[in-house]
Amino acid sequence: MGDHRGPCGARRNRPSRLWGRAMVAAARRRTGRTLEAMEVAYLHGGLRLAGYACIAELHRLGLVRAMSGTLVAVSTSTSLPDRAPKLLIAVRNGLKQPHSWQTLRHDAHVLRAGAALGTRLIRRDWMLSAARQRRLRLLAIPGLLVAGWYLIQVVILAMDFTATTPSDTLTRNQAKATGAALCERPGGR
Repeated sequence: MGDHRGPCGARRNRPSRLWGRAMVAAARRRTGRTLEAMEVAYLHGGLRLAGYACIAELHRLGLVRAMSGTLVAVSTSTSLPDRAPKLLIAVRNGLKQPHSWQTLRHDAHVLRAGAALGTRLIRRDWMLSAARQRRLRLLAIPGLLVAGWYLIQVVILAMDFTATTPSDTLTRNQAKATGAALCERPGGR
């Protein structure tokens, strides 16, 4: 599975795209509704990718246009679709003045909407909270120690089986000769 070029010539990773599709399908089976594009983006890259998804949606709706590295809101009188996500509304309101995404993502309303999106994903069990992440890391430490201990034991055991010295070889040959001599019967047969 290699990379291929997307519609704009950008490289896209096929496993990542398949993972996104699997997440959307799992959401549909689990909750009866699909994840929104910005939710999937938030799961893959946090507020940064979710913001890019919002800007792409605003561009698709014709509300935002890019000019020389800054984003300019073209139309603020056009309304957003019904039940628009809070992050989309916050990004659109932040773009009333020309901003780049780097400055817009530090806006208080955008940060608040991004935190609400993350909380909603945690509540719906799509993400782990910081406390659960810390707990999983702490629970992994004993397992790693046990695995390391057994790995050391396997290496020591392998070294014991492969280590032969010339004196070991002589002793084995002497034992074979002695055993053969004891097994011989007098009389030649």
